Amino acid sequence: MKLKDKKVDELLELCKRNHAQAQMEVYDRYHQAMFITALKIVHNKMDAEDIMQESFLTAFNRIDQYKGENNFGGWLKQIIIRKSIQHHRDQKKELKLVEELKTQTHDEPFSETKSPTHKELLNALDDLNPRYKNALSLMYLEGYDYEELTEVLQLNYGSCRTLISRAKEQLKLKMKGFAFQEL
Repeated sequence: MKLKDKKVDELLELCKRNHAQAQMEVYDRYHQAMFITALKIVHNKMDAEDIMQESFLTAFNRIDQYKGENNFGGWLKQIIIRKSIQHHRDQKKELKLVEELKTQTHDEPFSETKSPTHKELLNALDDLNPRYKNALSLMYLEGYDYEELTEVLQLNYGSCRTLISRAKEQLKLKMKGFAFQEL
């Protein structure tokens, strides 16, 4: 029997065993609907495509968590919705951070350095060590405090503060030539 002729439940059993062709068949059956779902939330085709791809990877990596109580499409759609909403929130927070940084910079009348653009700030953040990027993103974009960071990053309080301090120093080095008030 060809994979195209199999029921979704049969394909999912194959997916649980990392059967690549079964995963591709599941993707083929659901990707258009999931793309539309993501697009309705993020309003950007490239972002929706990225979210859809990431969501399928998440679904296939967590396929054992799917218990079959609801239909698979509904389960997958919930993953898409959560990732889309999180992406939308992240975008808003990043824009807010850039605006705050620009506002802080404009309060310094004698500064001869320019303020960073959103893209420059994100590029500098992306260039950081992944641990530093993650820590700064959680603290400044997600609004986590040190106690929450210690839980998420599985560090003690002192190590967490040191990590944030080093991450800020690295970001300042990457953004040398731009005016900032203390983060």
